[in-house]
This record gives sequence, C-alpha cells and structure tokens, in this order.
Amino acid sequence: MLLVATSANALNCKKPVLKNIIAVEPLWADLTYLAADELKGRKTGSEGNEMARQYIIKAFEQTGLQAFEPNYRHPFRFERRISDIVGTNAIGWQLGSEFPDQYIVITAHFDHVGKRGRTIFNGADDNASGVAALLAVARKFKIQPPKHSIIFVATDAEELGLHGAKAFVQAPPVSIDSIKYNMNLDMLSQSGRRHRLYLAGGRESPQLIPVINQSIEQASVCMQAGHDGSTSSYDRKRRINWRKSSDHFPFLKKGIPYLFLGVADHRYYHTGKDTIKRVNKPFYIGAVETVWTTLNILDNFKG
Repeated sequence: MLLVATSANALNCKKPVLKNIIAVEPLWADLTYLAADELKGRKTGSEGNEMARQYIIKAFEQTGLQAFEPNYRHPFRFERRISDIVGTNAIGWQLGSEFPDQYIVITAHFDHVGKRGRTIFNGADDNASGVAALLAVARKFKIQPPKHSIIFVATDAEELGLHGAKAFVQAPPVSIDSIKYNMNLDMLSQSGRRHRLYLAGGRESPQLIPVINQSIEQASVCMQAGHDGSTSSYDRKRRINWRKSSDHFPFLKKGIPYLFLGVADHRYYHTGKDTIKRVNKPFYIGAVETVWTTLNILDNFKG
C-alpha cells in the first residue's frame, strides 16, 4: 500500500481545519506553564526540571491516571562524562476497555537544555508542546476510555541521549511483550514555511501504513508521511537522522512498532527564541487534534 502524500487540506495548508475536539484552555495553560521562564529550561537535575515533573504528576492525578510506582515517579541513573546523573520519568496509565493486557505507550520528553548565561532556553516547541499534547490526550481518554490500556510517559533526559526512554524499555512496568505500539510526540507547534506536521514510522513498521494513511486523511493540519530517514537541518549545517532523533528509537530497538509526530527542524530549535510567543496557536491546536485522531485510529487498528 502506498503512503498518502499529504492531508486532504493540502491546498490550503496555512489554515488548519479545526474540529473542536480538544479543550483549548487547559492545553494552552499547560504549554504556557511548561515553557515559562520560571522553569529555566527544565534541564535534567535542575529545580525547573523538578517543577515541570511535579506539574505533570499533578495533572496525572487530576485526570485519574493510575500509577505503577508511588507518586508516578520512575527514577533512573545514567553515566555522562565522568559522573552519574539521576533522571526521573513521570508515568501514569489508564486501563483499556477491550484489551486491558495490551498496551500503547505514548511518550513526550519534558526536559530541555536549561539556561546559558542569562539566556533561558524555554523549549516551548521542544518539547513543552509534546507534553501538553500528552496531557490533553489523557484528559480526552478520561471521557472516552480507550480499547487498549494506555501508558503515558513523560520522559526525562531525552536531550542528554534518550535516557528516559532507554530506562523505560530496559525496565518497563509491564511485560515488554505486552507493549503493542509506541507513539512519540516531539515538537508539534512550529508550522514552518510549509505548515506541515510529519508522521513517521511507516518505513520501519509497514504494518502501520494503513494507520498512517487514515491519519493523514483525517488530520486537522496538513500532514505528510516523513521523518523516516535523514535530512539536512534548517541551516544545512548538520544531518538529522530522524529514526534516532527522539524517544521512539529505544522502542524501535526493542522491536516495538512506533509512530512519531513532529514538525520540521526550524531556526528556533535549541535557541533562546523557542518561546510560547512564537508558537503558531491554530497550527498547534490542529496538531494536537491530529495526535488525538491518530491515537484513536491506532487504538482501533486490528493489524
């Protein structure tokens, strides 16, 4: 089966076709807090990183997600240079109505690169946008329970080498064989010149091509199958291996099929200009609607 090139509204990519299926006010409140100066870039091990985690955990509690460990916290250690670093994932889950022993894991990293001198790297797009989307989806499932059990993982230390995702797959709270799919969200709010969202996973997991096709057809923004290989960065100074670029890669290495939603590399990436003021709000709302649509398609997929 061939991949669909772009979504149905591709001729008018600058105008998302919003369906009013996501509660915008809490979504925007989550994004605003996670990208605030107060959190000082959410660097792993920092006070701002802990503040972000506490906020996410409180949202998990309010949404009614169950916890595998006390307080939803899953700490891990990893080596970096000459010292050990401790990171902590936040993990909650919701029981499926039809397939309670089969799991879809949705991931989004909440850490960023911190502060350099007086410049705060807020990481609004990277990746406050993905975490706020994860929380929005959790709220929707409280109203409309999923068929499969869903594990929500806000990963730490992604920026330092995907360590939160590595820790999860190395010691998952459920049997690794019971995890059917991973959906990873990383950078959803910068529409760029082409006003496109990308959906990856079809090259490594061709069985998911029907899901990708249907998702593209129903997307609230222009979406394209892509980010499965390597491309040049925005400034053409480096190559991006999208397959290894984010938290879906440790799942892939374990043989778990994945879908990865994200925008293209852009000029604000890992700069002090990645702030909420530069978020394309209509595009972002449409992208989060598309995350919800895609996850529902995956939840109902009989592949």
